[in-house]
Amino acid sequence: MVKEFRNKIGGFALCITLLALTSCGDVFDRNEVDWEPDVPMSDTVFNREIQVLDLGTNNIPENHRPLDEADPLFFTLGRISSIPTAYRTSDRWDIAFYGLYRTAITSNNGTTPGFGYGTSTVGGVMVLEQPFSEVMDVPDDADFKVPGSAGLAGMGDALNPGGHTFYTFFENIFRPEKVEEPNGHLYQHMMYPLSEEMAKAFPGTYGKNKVKVVPRTVVVRTAKGHYAKIEIQSFYKGVTDPMTMVRGVGAIPYISFRYMMIKKEEKRFGFVKRKPSLKINLSTKKTTVGTN
Repeated sequence: MVKEFRNKIGGFALCITLLALTSCGDVFDRNEVDWEPDVPMSDTVFNREIQVLDLGTNNIPENHRPLDEADPLFFTLGRISSIPTAYRTSDRWDIAFYGLYRTAITSNNGTTPGFGYGTSTVGGVMVLEQPFSEVMDVPDDADFKVPGSAGLAGMGDALNPGGHTFYTFFENIFRPEKVEEPNGHLYQHMMYPLSEEMAKAFPGTYGKNKVKVVPRTVVVRTAKGHYAKIEIQSFYKGVTDPMTMVRGVGAIPYISFRYMMIKKEEKRFGFVKRKPSLKINLSTKKTTVGTN
């Protein structure tokens, strides 16, 4: 039984009854500009599967929106929210989406030149060739890239290590018949995340290089040292099924993904009893709470 309820979403900062949110006072940046009060992270965000649907520039406050296509979209996993772009050099975000259709994910680390450079953040990122549901153990900290980034795994008709999304260029090795149709251009330049659903939809080998879809999971060490596993599911509005994805449906990018976060001392996903799942649809402004 799934219970649905509507939430008032102030911009993109979600105020859901499961997260007990309180203010912790004023903060000032290096230029002595007043920041909005920070919101402490609630323990209720840990050990549950959280799905975010249709994270896009039209669904977040104006001051959270990237300045242009090359500018990142910053996101905090602990608070399930985008953040203002002015906070890019702060500990308030965990991952940033940027690059080609915002496929690349970078972590927040203050010791290496990057978006969070000069802060106390300790983020890192890596990609595992494992399905999201099978990733249980956190890799060694030495294996994380700092600040690190993860993006394209496939380019046209090849599958390269270290990424989570396949880009088809002018072809579509998974659906070549669609390219031959009158609106075939809508199936070129497709972005297919290497998710568990993608592997189920296309179980064979494809293209002249016999590409086989192997699910990829992004593992992130957050800005404050916790851990999260992430599966990118779609870059198209309102759809996570690879068989119904088509370019031109909604403005790109609309990023959908699921993740689970654990505390730094646990080092194992699912070690503590999990809380009910959350599904947050930013297009419908609806949050669905599961029973398991």
